[in-house]
Amino acid sequence: MKRWYSISAKADDVVEIAIFDEIGFWGVTAQDFKREFDDVKSAKEIRVSINSPGGSFFDGMAIYQMLSAVRERVDVEVYGIAASIASVIALAGRSMSLARGSYFMVHNPYTLAVGDAAELRKTADVLDKMRGDLAGIYAAKSGMDADAALAVMDAETWYTADEALEAGFADSVPDYGEVAARGDLALFGFAHTPQGLCDVHGDVKEIKTERQFERFLRDAGYSRNESETITARGFRAIRGEPEEPVEQGEPVQDRRTIPFRVLAEEAELQLALMEG
Repeated sequence: MKRWYSISAKADDVVEIAIFDEIGFWGVTAQDFKREFDDVKSAKEIRVSINSPGGSFFDGMAIYQMLSAVRERVDVEVYGIAASIASVIALAGRSMSLARGSYFMVHNPYTLAVGDAAELRKTADVLDKMRGDLAGIYAAKSGMDADAALAVMDAETWYTADEALEAGFADSVPDYGEVAARGDLALFGFAHTPQGLCDVHGDVKEIKTERQFERFLRDAGYSRNESETITARGFRAIRGEPEEPVEQGEPVQDRRTIPFRVLAEEAELQLALMEG
């Protein structure tokens, strides 16, 4: 299973925890995190690194509670982004630094629900309770009152590193040069994602010719033969799959008419699936 965290013991009784993906996904839960954390939580120093768009509310809250229980030995650093429930975990230690160029985002919890009116009302009540819990954590760290915390959550507020420092969420803003948020945040349905965090495919948008597309594939790790084959016939060809059939009355689009920018985005998706 793909893992969204790692826990490792270092020299001098130091433990390093990295959370660099969607929290609670791919069959790996806070329970798995706890089993590993229990073995090292007595370390004299626990360093947590975060670059995450968020994930499961309940898994994230569980991790927040685990880390908060040993808060006096936990230091958190955000490299890229701590959004949604990841922003809560970021506040679990005695200190939180937000690397320059990173973002800290708070918003209301949301969910998908199925049921009749009564069930949906119950779900809304639970969301209100979750919202109150989050507001309490944000208020306790920043010093703002509960109403102010609820207001910034309602607005889905994205803080730059300096803004998070001014608001009281971050304790310091180290400068490590360029940092990047994990993944394409446009996929997560946030309402007010900064444009720079949605546009992680800047190099893709510049691909307009066959030669540029082949070079893009080569840079991504494909061989010259694979790059030429994908350009001409698509990914099915290098996987040994048959060409897509033409259904009666439904002609298949000629790949030569598809913009290379779109094909490049497909290539990035294929690579992500293979890496996963």
